[in-house]
Amino acid sequence: MAHDKARLWPLRGSHGVELFRATLKCHVFRPHSHPFFVIGIVEAGVGTVTCERGILKVRSGGIVLHGPGEVHTGGPAQGRVLRWRAFYLPTDVLVAAASAKGRSVRAVVPTHAVVYDDTVAERLLKIHSALEHARDTGVFEEMTECVGRLLRLDALRPADPPSPSSVDHPAVGRAREYLEQNEPESPSLAALGRECGLSPYHLARLFKKQMGVAPHRYWLQSRIEQARRLLSRGWKLADTAAHLGFVDQSHFTRQFKALVGVTPRSYAMEFAVPKEMSC
Repeated sequence: MAHDKARLWPLRGSHGVELFRATLKCHVFRPHSHPFFVIGIVEAGVGTVTCERGILKVRSGGIVLHGPGEVHTGGPAQGRVLRWRAFYLPTDVLVAAASAKGRSVRAVVPTHAVVYDDTVAERLLKIHSALEHARDTGVFEEMTECVGRLLRLDALRPADPPSPSSVDHPAVGRAREYLEQNEPESPSLAALGRECGLSPYHLARLFKKQMGVAPHRYWLQSRIEQARRLLSRGWKLADTAAHLGFVDQSHFTRQFKALVGVTPRSYAMEFAVPKEMSC
């Protein structure tokens, strides 16, 4: 990511919350999803989000929400520099924020929402910046309260119920389970089809329609999510790469950075050394 700068770090003592900050000129994330909720704010510039709703341009002050499993890409608009901050929130944190306002997450978080509210956006940006240096729980509690306020915005309509065609196909569910296993190599479509009882072509078409990415891309993302968990527990880079079947550390680094936005070394260091103790 030449000309780009990014940091992704854990909010210590917050039960899995992570924070992302980036200044992007060149980097565009590959299609991916997250196992958590994402609330991102465009701090400056113009960003683009590509998702099932199409290509969305998000200007400064825009707030973007993605739910777990929602496939999307993102990056700066052509010729622009994007400054972006995001909260990565486990489901229980968002549930707590919504419940405090007497609402359910499903009732207030639409698919791939983009909303504008200057007051909420400014407050979220200030909280995010403060959390880089916060040493007490006060700012975390303020974040939870502000997220609850975001979820009350009139611009957030209730999420649409799933249509019959979007309900999980049993074969796709089986394919996901198979791909999420710690296989050192991506299984071929032929092998995956045999495992699920469908022809390779039929399975690939069903999988892409339901999951938003091809089986191989899903397998790779699963490996990267496993890498994040291992690195957060103190695994060494070389051991993580070998355990997950990457050819070498260079290959591992390229794939990790393309999806996560930072190198695995940078990510691991955030868990190894508290920010206030680093040089």
